[in-house]
This record gives sequence, C-alpha cells and structure tokens, in this order.
Amino acid sequence: MNVTEEIEKLQAGQLEINTKLNRDFDALKTTKTKLSERDKIEESYILGRKITGTTHASAGTETTHPHYLGRIPSYIFITPTSNGITYKSKSADKTNIYVKGSAVSLTFDAYVLL
Repeated sequence: MNVTEEIEKLQAGQLEINTKLNRDFDALKTTKTKLSERDKIEESYILGRKITGTTHASAGTETTHPHYLGRIPSYIFITPTSNGITYKSKSADKTNIYVKGSAVSLTFDAYVLL
C-alpha cells in the first residue's frame, strides 16, 4: 500500500468516526439532553481529549503529542486546521499520539477517544 492509499484509508476512517459520533450525539438529544449543535464534538461530552498541535517543520517527519489519558485510545481522528494533509503516522500508546503532515508546520486538532 502506498502513502496515498494509506492517507485515503485514514481519511475514510476519520469520516466514519465523525459520522458515528454525530449519530451518537443525535441519540443523546432525544433523551432530553440539552446540548447545542456547536457541542457535537467537545471534549467535555466525550471520554477523551482534544489536542491542538503542529506537525514538524520538515514535511513527512513524525511528531509526538501527549494525550494524558493513561490508556491506549480506541479512536483518534485528526482535523487539519491549515492547508495540507495531517495524518496519524503510527498507533498511539498510553501516553502519546504520533502525527505527520504533507507540508511543513501544519496545524491540526486531534480528538483522542477512549
């Protein structure tokens, strides 16, 4: 599998996770939970953490970002906040997530869920 195929696979997985989170949120709304639309993916309503980070100054170089959850996350999805592709470079461990970018110093938000 080449890098482009891996990135497409990761992006498809992120979309699936986002869809599942939104579906779960919609189910919560029907149980008289008062959450606004802007809170669909907020760290205070999910068991996990939002990480805001920047990729390495050299494109394609791995960066390490601590998640402070103490357990291996079940889901990680990364939302780029600058122009470029940001992706998980290897599996997370109990303390960190590992990220690479297609360009230099890309900013991103990562949602790390248990």
